[in-house]
Amino acid sequence: MVQQATTIQSVKQKQISTGAERARPAEIIDRATQNEDLPPSSLVRAVSAISETTTDWTIAGKTTQGRPMHIRRLGNPGARTVIVAGLDGADRIAVRWIDELAGQVAERPILIETQELLIFRAGNPDGLTKKVSENSHGILINRNFPGRRDRPQLGNASGSKPATEAETRTLVDTLKTFQPQCVIHLKSTSNRTTISYNPAAKQRAKELQRLYEVNIHPLDIHQVPGSLEDFADGTLETGVLSIQLNVGSDWKNSWSKYQPVILAAVTGGTSAKPAPIPQSPEEVVRQLPASASSPIPVSANTPRRSPPRSGYEALPAPPKWIWRLRIQLD
Repeated sequence: MVQQATTIQSVKQKQISTGAERARPAEIIDRATQNEDLPPSSLVRAVSAISETTTDWTIAGKTTQGRPMHIRRLGNPGARTVIVAGLDGADRIAVRWIDELAGQVAERPILIETQELLIFRAGNPDGLTKKVSENSHGILINRNFPGRRDRPQLGNASGSKPATEAETRTLVDTLKTFQPQCVIHLKSTSNRTTISYNPAAKQRAKELQRLYEVNIHPLDIHQVPGSLEDFADGTLETGVLSIQLNVGSDWKNSWSKYQPVILAAVTGGTSAKPAPIPQSPEEVVRQLPASASSPIPVSANTPRRSPPRSGYEALPAPPKWIWRLRIQLD
């Protein structure tokens, strides 16, 4: 840090023009740490670019208990799709799938080259932390949305009126601002994999059925009053896909199985079944039987431990060096 501070001070004093304006952000930061004189403007822009790519999740709002609610925006101007997970605080697995999806799309930007994707990581962080369906007020977030239809009271679980909860208001504001053409609600289930759709998303659902032979059926909005699906269909008047994927015994194996389905759902499907994403050597080794990856033979009588179920993890704070560097530049 002493070396960085010295470099930054030198930059401010001399403001020597170099070819930094045409260099990549990572190169500019690297040159600065090696005591190379650079214009302050170039260094500021580089720090901003590095910050955006390193801390690519942004905070859309906060929960009742002050936990951040993260979103990530990917792609280019075009058709807009939103995917949401974690409205049910007991469904931590869908949040893990969302994290995997965000990583895959970021690594393969060609998937959404002509469209925009907004990923809403977790709609109920307070509930997810405690692994309960409701938020900290005891309200079911997915029954607290405003809508055009009558919203019968579910005891106190749906709230005294629509959008009483901070989490709901953050979701509503985000969706109204983004104005998507399709809203996807991703959930895990122990039941059969099913994709429900409203009329505006019928073609997208049929394409998923054609490609992956998944079970689809029309979404009965009247059965889910006050839900995200109700709000997207009745208020935003956009396409809606409610995707429930069977989790099986291991969420990672389920992700490997349903990854193409989720990718096709957010990209609107394709005319042909996409090629599988290449696996890393680590992923290949992980999927090998224990006998193939261990020098110790596995007895047929040796009990196998069930894979651990995933927990909810909040996103980490931005790297500290970025903020220190920004403070020194100000």
